[in-house]
Amino acid sequence: MREPLKDRVRLEHILTAIDNIFQYTEGKTIQQFNDDTAPSARSTLRPRGRMSC
Repeated sequence: MREPLKDRVRLEHILTAIDNIFQYTEGKTIQQFNDDTAPSARSTLRPRGRMSC
């Protein structure tokens, strides 16, 4: 870690983002999450794994 202050700020930002995700998704099923997600964002939320042709 060359610049500890910048690293700390970056990590705090990541933790805040993770906390926001947990708050937004708490108690929701995958279907409810998909229904609440904007169509433009949904295209990036594909399951990982084998791609079909």
